[in-house]
Amino acid sequence: MKDADNEGYRSFARGGLTAVVTVNSGALVALVSQLSSLKDPSNGPCLKASFICWVAGIVLGLLAWATAAAAAQSFANEKYRREAFFAAAGFLLFFLSILSFIAGVGFVFQAVFPS
Repeated sequence: MKDADNEGYRSFARGGLTAVVTVNSGALVALVSQLSSLKDPSNGPCLKASFICWVAGIVLGLLAWATAAAAAQSFANEKYRREAFFAAAGFLLFFLSILSFIAGVGFVFQAVFPS
């Protein structure tokens, strides 16, 4: 792979990782800012679950960031098997972070619009 191609991939990875950490963090801040208006006791379990999902999403996004850095370092040191492992782990963590965000949104939706 050419260095220019690798830099392009790294740029996309940085943007994606920044996005997953930002959306989970933003959702968490929005939830905390609205807690006083959602204090109905029946909302508690769903709000708690959404809080946990978004915190998990932040942690997963940060772990994905670390694995992306490890993959880049492995590429630079020409350790391609190690690079492939960290890249795969990073993708998995990235997608789990997105799923955590979606799950958190689902729990908030249940809290606001109970069936």
